[in-house]
Amino acid sequence: MISSVQVVPTISRCPTRPCRGTLLFVAFNWTALVPPSLSVSDDKGNTWKLGASVTDTTHGTISAIYYALNVAAGTTVVRVNVTGHNADFVSAVVSEFNNVATANAFDGSSGAFSTSTSINSGSLNTSTAGDLIYQYAAGDSGSGTTWSQGSAPWNLLSADYSGSQAAQYQVQASAGSINPSMAISPSTGWGSVAIALKSAAAGTALPAGIRVLRLVHFNGRNETSSTMKFQFPTLTGNLIVMAFSSGVYYPTSLSDSKNNTYTNTGVVLTTDPCIKIFHAASAVGDPALMVTANMTGSVSTGAGGTYSIVSVLGSYNVTAPMTSSAKWIMQAVAFKAHP
Repeated sequence: MISSVQVVPTISRCPTRPCRGTLLFVAFNWTALVPPSLSVSDDKGNTWKLGASVTDTTHGTISAIYYALNVAAGTTVVRVNVTGHNADFVSAVVSEFNNVATANAFDGSSGAFSTSTSINSGSLNTSTAGDLIYQYAAGDSGSGTTWSQGSAPWNLLSADYSGSQAAQYQVQASAGSINPSMAISPSTGWGSVAIALKSAAAGTALPAGIRVLRLVHFNGRNETSSTMKFQFPTLTGNLIVMAFSSGVYYPTSLSDSKNNTYTNTGVVLTTDPCIKIFHAASAVGDPALMVTANMTGSVSTGAGGTYSIVSVLGSYNVTAPMTSSAKWIMQAVAFKAHP
């Protein structure tokens, strides 16, 4: 049972991270028979506000979006604090945006829950053109969930195949009513929340150069399958890096739904834990990109491995990896920036 959750924002190339004056969202879902008291804090003392929440009374889950405006540079750790009652099966997403008003930005929210393949958070009415609309959804189906973004101009930011959560955004051209929607497969119970925030010329824009655009962590359990799948929305032209750390269960090769070529960056460390890194340079992206790992070995009981996928802008090629083993086992790889 969970009493505190820590999540790390996406890494940017600002001198400190996140960039000064930007907006941070943390959206999360949890299961609790008795709803706990929640708050969000971070390591720089930013002010966090509840933007939207919904309780799925059928399945006993709660989904929420918190946000912080005009974020202090150097914010690194966001904490979701649970008090009163513990929560189980917590999953979270952190997103960063610039050009959002630094004060009085809130312009509406909505929340809904149901069971279907079509997810909507309910209608909300905005008062200002150019609002940022951010939607978060979580399903009850567990592993094996695929997500589809809503019709243009929706953009899928995150899609968790094993943890059953997703986030998307758009900039609403004209003020008025909007019903944020996306799709999930297979049909399952879900809860979804959305928030609208007013735009303004604010926050430090990300400069050119190498930086992490998206980062997704997955945790496995009772791993015996010969393959593992991961949905990873990303943009065309980015470098994709996937790292595996597990017991004696690791990938021998990777492929994806866009036929990108994945290169093993070094010799696998086959002790416990096993560590391996693959990368695909200048990859063809897709909101529905599905990565398949061909696995060997097994973890039949207890907790499984940790898997991370990273989308990197402004990089190409790869140098030889460094490997070492001592009390801690690691594998590292360096990527070159575009000139």
